[in-house]
Amino acid sequence: MSNENVVFLAFSNPSLELGHRDLLACVTCRNKTFTVVFNGHDEFPMMQCPACGSHVGRIGWAPKDEVSK
Repeated sequence: MSNENVVFLAFSNPSLELGHRDLLACVTCRNKTFTVVFNGHDEFPMMQCPACGSHVGRIGWAPKDEVSK
């Protein structure tokens, strides 16, 4: 297995509480499990609740030159 299609993300937040874990829950049914739906290569993958079908939002990263200010 190669790493050519793997994206390594870095995160730094000096005010982050160490050892703390936040859970994301669906606002409609409070389910805490999500699926990722890939709509195509031109869109970010969408997170969707498998219990009620609500769309949570899209996930992904963008190059620095495309980030809005």
